[in-house]
Amino acid sequence: MAGHIVDAIQEILSSVCHSWKGKVKDLYLLSRASREQILSWNTQSLEVSQQCLPDLIDRASSQYPDAIACCSINEQFTYRKLYQFSTTLSAYLLAAGVRPHTYVGLILDKTIWSVVIMLAVLRTGAACMPLDGALPPAQASTMLC
Repeated sequence: MAGHIVDAIQEILSSVCHSWKGKVKDLYLLSRASREQILSWNTQSLEVSQQCLPDLIDRASSQYPDAIACCSINEQFTYRKLYQFSTTLSAYLLAAGVRPHTYVGLILDKTIWSVVIMLAVLRTGAACMPLDGALPPAQASTMLC
């Protein structure tokens, strides 16, 4: 890591010292070796899924019900529990009026329950819109329209 930082500093200094007259945004921040290493990490293509996240979780809960789906320092949920909690909550959300193709504003703490809540919203067919709790209510509501 330190070697990459030193390489980046040398690259910047080299660019500036050789009568560089460009903009700061155009500086190369990576040495050729660092760039090549990063590119070598990204040579394998990832499989793209056409399934929605709730469908992928459903499949995982069928195949690996007791496997850990998410965890925090204090808690962990298996795929079975994640499925159960999120489907139960999504039924309540639908009963409360959440509909497909709408936005649901969420102000959440960073806990394991945030995963359950977001997944439940997605199960309704709606989209999650994370909001900053410090926003004035009027500004937050305009972001949802």
